[in-house]
Amino acid sequence: MSLEKNGLVIDCEHCVCRSEDGHGAFSIDVPVSDRESGVTGLARIRCEVSSERHSVELGDLALDKQDAPPGAVRTMRERAAPVLAYVAQKRVCGNRHICPPDVIRIVERHSRS
Repeated sequence: MSLEKNGLVIDCEHCVCRSEDGHGAFSIDVPVSDRESGVTGLARIRCEVSSERHSVELGDLALDKQDAPPGAVRTMRERAAPVLAYVAQKRVCGNRHICPPDVIRIVERHSRS
């Protein structure tokens, strides 16, 4: 299942956990695409979870197309901001219907603390 908002699609179910600090912070790589331009890429997202709150922010963004239109990275970053705010506000990270098992385990472990 993917999340879509403002024409940006984040393919959450195919995210890969890249690092974890053991205290509720972790980084994932997740496929992203822009419906309007057709540009696709890989986003590195940093997540911090606790029983009080979730924080989600975009780090690196690498586009697949070498011929991506000028400003494509900026456009995708702008479109990502409300999607990631939604993910944090609704505590989507760790959702059993969307996320891979390793992310679910991390979130469950730190959301109860």
